[in-house]
Amino acid sequence: EISACLVGSEMCIRDRVGAAPMTFDRITVNNSNGQTNLYWTKHPDPTVMGYIIIYLDPSGADVAIDTVSSTSFNYADQFHSALPRSQCYVIVPLDSCGKTTGAGIKHCTIHLGRTFDECAGEVYLSWTPYTGWPNGLEEYSIYMALNGDTNYTKIGSVLGEDTIFTVKNVNALDVYSFYVIGKDKTLSLIHISEPTRQAEIS
Repeated sequence: EISACLVGSEMCIRDRVGAAPMTFDRITVNNSNGQTNLYWTKHPDPTVMGYIIIYLDPSGADVAIDTVSSTSFNYADQFHSALPRSQCYVIVPLDSCGKTTGAGIKHCTIHLGRTFDECAGEVYLSWTPYTGWPNGLEEYSIYMALNGDTNYTKIGSVLGEDTIFTVKNVNALDVYSFYVIGKDKTLSLIHISEPTRQAEIS
């Protein structure tokens, strides 16, 4: 038997199993402050009243960092920095009874690192893969700027399965900054790696 109650002005169906799992469209890193920005599409279930944002910390613990309304479709994590490591998140929809069937696929940011071979005049970039898009990545594009310039130039790209890139003819007297953009298979979604000061050479 189905019974119902009112929660505020919304009807709550007592025997509901909760809103179906969902996932983010994408997450990306704000180059100006190192915060991770999360983006998602409205849940198709009209009874969804809000979303729980969960951060997966390095120890493996799930940390609920906030709950937002059903009309919110993006969130900036002000509690964790993407500078030191890749950041992972899931999103949980809540129906009008506060029920859910859990989270969907986790999304993790790219974390960019580098080594510099002064003798060879080369920078070796490597990064953690972006995770979260079911069909994987089409490609990564690499961007570079010199000596504090804020205008970055695309210097190359690699397939979505690759996570390394070599920058040649590097001058040790210059300061180089880099970031990486990952694109999904449809080329309609992108992810930007953490702020480029994390990958400077000086």
